[in-house]
Amino acid sequence: MLDMLSTGNKYVGLNQTTRAVESDKAKVVYIANDAEERITTKLRTLCNNKSIQVVNIDTMLELGKACGVGIATAVACLVKENSEQ
Repeated sequence: MLDMLSTGNKYVGLNQTTRAVESDKAKVVYIANDAEERITTKLRTLCNNKSIQVVNIDTMLELGKACGVGIATAVACLVKENSEQ
């Protein structure tokens, strides 16, 4: 499922991902296990409340590479297609 981040419609980063979850645009949220808990706790709770699947990724570097960005990232999400919303 991580390979979908390289080709799918996505948001990268805490702010964009949180907005996508809040507005029901996120399909799957990816969270790096080595991200600081104080950063990810609210997002995990929000995903749980909205029944959005959370996929744990080993490292922020691995998640950043999967997203095609040149830096490590704590969170990312796949965005629903227009027909899925």
